[in-house]
Amino acid sequence: MDSLGLCFIPVAATTIFGDPLILIEEMGEIYQAVTGRDPKRLFESTERAYQVERSYNALLGITRKDDARQGTSRGEQDPIPGMLDEYYFYRGCSREGLPTRKRLKEIGLADVIEDLAKAGKISEDERPAITKLLAKK
Repeated sequence: MDSLGLCFIPVAATTIFGDPLILIEEMGEIYQAVTGRDPKRLFESTERAYQVERSYNALLGITRKDDARQGTSRGEQDPIPGMLDEYYFYRGCSREGLPTRKRLKEIGLADVIEDLAKAGKISEDERPAITKLLAKK
């Protein structure tokens, strides 16, 4: 949604029948209208945007400690530790939230790999390929 410039509300909001106001298919149509690319490439494009943002944050020193919830809005200790390990695993990041060389290479960000490597902010951890994550069972 963010990459397409869409507001979260019409995507999350529903009609009286419980259907979203904007469907995933419609997001693909918007992507195709704007870029001229096959809507099946939308996931890869959004992954590239995410990884560029994550890489920039890594260069700034932002890591797992900055992604962890620090408690509730009332200041209470967070009772649920979260799922950062799983999130990072599927997003192609290390346990500390650093982008992995494998994922960046897979989505064509060789120049980003070079910058992160120079700064010592890239991970060599193995993560599943995007094609594996999208494979139909």
